Amino acid sequence: MGKRRIIKDGQLVEVEAGVHNLSDDSLNVDESRDVDNRMSGDKVLRILRDHIIKENVHIKDALGIKNITSDHMVSREELKDSIKRITGSQTSYDDIMKALDHFHSVSLDKKQERQVMNVEPGKPGYIMNLNEG
Repeated sequence: MGKRRIIKDGQLVEVEAGVHNLSDDSLNVDESRDVDNRMSGDKVLRILRDHIIKENVHIKDALGIKNITSDHMVSREELKDSIKRITGSQTSYDDIMKALDHFHSVSLDKKQERQVMNVEPGKPGYIMNLNEG
């Protein structure tokens, strides 16, 4: 059998090709799933953006959202059905669910990042990153 070279902790390590490290495999699966979800999210966003520009409507009107408040949560099923109505045959329900998973993951990461910084938008010391602007 051959050897496989990997970089671990900044060091080049040779591992036999037949030996599998379960933690490396699980990281690859997670990373692969995240990339797949991100690609689906980009596809759905592109279709929604084109629809909103073409129809000249607000996003909440396009998705059929009546009110946006912190005490009212839009159900995932309603959102999925609204997106499917707009995208039609261009996306599958699976793509939409992957996109929603990606959007949830990104918003959770941003929320955790804000909690670490402990500075809310609009307060002194808040620095907007380039992706938010």
